[in-house]
Amino acid sequence: MASSRTCLSQLTRTTLSRPNLYVPSISIQQRGAAQSANAQKYKRKELPTSQRKKKSRTTFINHDLKDAIQFPLVDAMRYLRATEVGRAPTSSKYELHLRLKSLKNGPVVRNRIRLPHPVKTDLRIAVICDPNSSAA
Repeated sequence: MASSRTCLSQLTRTTLSRPNLYVPSISIQQRGAAQSANAQKYKRKELPTSQRKKKSRTTFINHDLKDAIQFPLVDAMRYLRATEVGRAPTSSKYELHLRLKSLKNGPVVRNRIRLPHPVKTDLRIAVICDPNSSAA
């Protein structure tokens, strides 16, 4: 009795030695009709407007400033003066926030902004008084 390997090798030799001619059993028109029927079967269904994906924003969200913490001008200046005490005159004390409306895919605004009138930092104030006085 021959082993399974020898039978398998003889079988592969016969299949490789003779040419196989492929004859399509379905004509091209029938195949095209089958593909279009298949396309109709798996066609995307239109979703109702409540389930559609929303368009993404093209601009950034601008928050309402009424929700932010707000101070009267007199109190705000008092707080700003209190933060200036004990700091070097060259260090930054204020922050400036601008409201810009720009596109999300637009250019990035960064770095420093030059103000039309520069802040003068060359002032130095010296108070000379007794250490026990109320002004000190």
